[in-house]
Amino acid sequence: MTPLDIGGLRREFPDRRIDYYASIDSTMRVAAALEPREVVLAEEQTAGMGRHGHTWHSEAGSGIYCSLVVKPAPVLTLALGWRCRMRSPNQPASPAICAGPTT
Repeated sequence: MTPLDIGGLRREFPDRRIDYYASIDSTMRVAAALEPREVVLAEEQTAGMGRHGHTWHSEAGSGIYCSLVVKPAPVLTLALGWRCRMRSPNQPASPAICAGPTT
């Protein structure tokens, strides 16, 4: 796996706060205290939180784990016009699919 270049990410997004942790209990727990547009990245989660109260361990070196804080907006899907299905760690393995803009 290619090492995460956190400095490069921060240079590419200078107006966005990016908190990085080599290991953390849950990116979602930390993100809950942040403002919209802020990001939490980790290379390992020891108590990740998912839907319906499910937890999991995200092994170091097996991925990048991220929580992005977004401003609540019930019409976000309609405004963006994208149909995407992302795989959550609590779902059976399947590829993430993004069909592109809808009209």
